Amino acid sequence: MEKRHRELIVSNRVKLVREMFTDRIVSKMRGGLLNESDIEDITSEESAREKAEALLSILPRKGPKAFVAFVKALQEVQGYLSEPFLEEAGLPDIKEVDYFNDDAVVEMTENTCVKNLPANVHSRLCVLLNEDNVFGDNWERVYRDVGLPIDRIDKVRCQSNPTDCTLTLWHGRMGSKASLGSLISILRDIPRTDVVEMLEKAMHACNIKA
Repeated sequence: MEKRHRELIVSNRVKLVREMFTDRIVSKMRGGLLNESDIEDITSEESAREKAEALLSILPRKGPKAFVAFVKALQEVQGYLSEPFLEEAGLPDIKEVDYFNDDAVVEMTENTCVKNLPANVHSRLCVLLNEDNVFGDNWERVYRDVGLPIDRIDKVRCQSNPTDCTLTLWHGRMGSKASLGSLISILRDIPRTDVVEMLEKAMHACNIKA
């Protein structure tokens, strides 16, 4: 991999490690750039963050075609993450609507209930908020800020998808008032601008599709 490509990945590494769907990226690159040994090294890691770190550590050793192959896979799986790399990779830009699969693009406004989000948006939201971090600005902060009972947070913490559980409890408590607009307002205050950006792009994509 060329030096300028390595440097571009390094400059975007924090966002990639935090948000990248590594398993799906690896699946796209399997049998080509990545061999079975590489895949085993990546998938043997326990957390999503560790898998992403493993992939990004392997890529620079994979020769001059590694950068374009990675960006193509990233563009197919998570278009918005590929944007900083498209020009260097010689790939065309993508439309906002391409951030999401056609079957996931449904009506989505600030009044949309958090339990009625498109499947891909809901999945991405959970990935971003389920991740533990030193700042404590993950699902637990959302849980507290929407006013859910603190004595139940330990039970939610034990769930495989605490963000989904939080949204379900919030909807059960507040009904239609547990809206996307309210969630975005909370996320801005935390602040989790990365999640706000993702949700706003999703709304824009749905408006284009409509």
